[in-house]
Amino acid sequence: IVSRDWSSDVCSSDLLASGLTMILTLAWFKSGGITPTLQGDERFLSITLPGVDIIDHIPILGVIYRELISGHNILVYLAFATVPLVWWVVYRTRFGLRLRAVGENPKAVDTAGLSVEGLRYKALLIGGILCGIGGAYIAIAHNAQFTKEMTAGQGFIALAALIFGKWHPYRVLDRKSTRLNSSHVKR
Repeated sequence: IVSRDWSSDVCSSDLLASGLTMILTLAWFKSGGITPTLQGDERFLSITLPGVDIIDHIPILGVIYRELISGHNILVYLAFATVPLVWWVVYRTRFGLRLRAVGENPKAVDTAGLSVEGLRYKALLIGGILCGIGGAYIAIAHNAQFTKEMTAGQGFIALAALIFGKWHPYRVLDRKSTRLNSSHVKR
């Protein structure tokens, strides 16, 4: 499965994951590609922040607080808190400097005596953990069940936001939050 061409590795791993989810849900739940729906306390429910009733009467601020800030589940707040943490790790720590160097000039990192593969695997592990949290949000909080192809290409949309954000966490947050906020606007 592993080759020199990373794009074929990505395609083959996507196909493997898609087929494996069908097989596992069929074996575990006796349904092809769908898990049982989570009810009530089994899923992450929305949290209403304190003061919504008080601030709700203020014309513009009340709507912003009620619709955009309050009423999300814990994983959404965790995602917003992760952005400054990722920025700090990438731009203010030795690990972040080495990680950026591995991406920009791996030969220089190798010349410095650091393991390029080790740093890349650490980055892959951290990215996998963050993707797992995103998958948990979709499966447990948003949809309340797992369905086949439930991400519907949202990972590629996130990758596009990362590219348009010029690989900077705050710019990516701005691109994603604009999309998130526009989905809550009542028309």
